[in-house]
Amino acid sequence: MKYYPLVPNSNYKIQARHEMVKYAKQFGISAASDKFETTRVTVRKWCKRFDGSLRSLADKSKAPKRIPHKITRKQEQELLDYRRKFNRWGPDRIKNQFDLPYSTRTIARVFRQHGLNRSRKKKYKAKRDLREIKEKLAPFEVVQVDVKYLDDIEEFYENWFLLHLPRFEYTARDVRTGITFFSYAYEKTNLNASYFIEYVLLHLQRFGFPPQQITIQTDNGTEFVAPPKSKKVSMFEKTVASFGAKLVQIPPASPTFNSDVETFHRLIEDEFYTTEHFDSRNNFIAKSFCYQIYFNLIRKNRYKKNQTPNKILENINQNKHNPRVSCLNPIILDPLIKHFLPGYHVCKADNFFVNRLAN
Repeated sequence: MKYYPLVPNSNYKIQARHEMVKYAKQFGISAASDKFETTRVTVRKWCKRFDGSLRSLADKSKAPKRIPHKITRKQEQELLDYRRKFNRWGPDRIKNQFDLPYSTRTIARVFRQHGLNRSRKKKYKAKRDLREIKEKLAPFEVVQVDVKYLDDIEEFYENWFLLHLPRFEYTARDVRTGITFFSYAYEKTNLNASYFIEYVLLHLQRFGFPPQQITIQTDNGTEFVAPPKSKKVSMFEKTVASFGAKLVQIPPASPTFNSDVETFHRLIEDEFYTTEHFDSRNNFIAKSFCYQIYFNLIRKNRYKKNQTPNKILENINQNKHNPRVSCLNPIILDPLIKHFLPGYHVCKADNFFVNRLAN
């Protein structure tokens, strides 16, 4: 019987080693090495290990007994605490957020060993890889606008219900830089959408971004455009046109065309709505503004060369850059109807947005 190469990879290795040890004790180590066609070092090793039980002939772990860089139980517990508190965050986000000295692989291994891998409730469609095209755009050349439901977030529902918080988030995200603005509403209406886009366009205009050079991209929802059969123009469309901006709609049933704003909706759900607790509606609005500042000025995006949205804009605009362009206080849109002229034609602010943006 040959010991190599069959025995080490065989299911009968322990029995073969037992036979080799018995033969060596009866006829000697040299005779056993010739019989099993292996070295005397191998025969001597198994003879030395054999203590009368077959268990002593099993392979021993080759892992080092001491690993200097291995994290301690206290450090491991710290990672588990972060994971349980921010259960939707991945290893990369937890490492970057808390500036942890461990590698992403180490953090992922700890989560995996304790059964705390992140589970997705639904399978997200693959995003269209348009990074090279997006990098050629000018800041705020294309702004994606969409609406997010807030009452279907499990961890947020209790706060939402008890404090009577807004049900919808209106979001606008610049494709080039990733700078994002959002506000809230109790109803998903074309009127609220028109208030929101006017709020955003006035803000950008104030910081030197002409609306005539901006393209607003939305889906085909009635909160943005009128139904095709109605042959009418919605208030949202009129508001965009009044600024000289361009409005385009993505193809029907194609949410991946609005992947940038959809990605933000997932991020703000994972990092804000599911982790924060709110004491009042004012507290909710204040914290949402803090998150917007964090997202635009502090949070680094590893898919955009590990830069913040504000830093990308600064690199493009150089000396003309004003960081305040990245900050637009979220507001509740529904009460604004009393600040606008009656008639429901093109939105014209009754000094409301102008005064708010000046403060």
